[in-house]
Amino acid sequence: MDKIKVFIIDRQPLFRQGIRSGLSRVADIDVVGEKGVGDEVLLAIESCSPDVVLVDVDYPSLNGLKLCRKIKKLLASAAVIMLTPQLDDEQFFEAIKSQASAYLSKEASADEIAKVIRQCASGEHPINGGLTERPEVAKRILQQFQELSREKEIA
Repeated sequence: MDKIKVFIIDRQPLFRQGIRSGLSRVADIDVVGEKGVGDEVLLAIESCSPDVVLVDVDYPSLNGLKLCRKIKKLLASAAVIMLTPQLDDEQFFEAIKSQASAYLSKEASADEIAKVIRQCASGEHPINGGLTERPEVAKRILQQFQELSREKEIA
């Protein structure tokens, strides 16, 4: 069986190294690259075609949510997992809009991250499960779909 190829994007080298180290003991996952802040991050992702990309939401110069959209345009098959220091409804809503497959706290363990990586690599979207725990976000998404639907009817 092929290993799941993972790429890590985070501004903090120590955090990237920690994730890499934690995932190195997981037999079916291979961290194929990591990058911090910089324009070359998209080139690096393109060159190694990962199955899953872990992205820091609080990416300073190129907001992590915008970066998620760019990754999905560049490599539609890659699942993007947004990592955040603090879970937040607004950020969760934006992560869904950005086509993220999952939204996790940076406090997650390596085992929890590995489980979500496997889910995303197999085509699941764990982010959808979070909607039941966040009814306000679900309500906003429903409202947005209804508005889009009305706009299409008018056009």
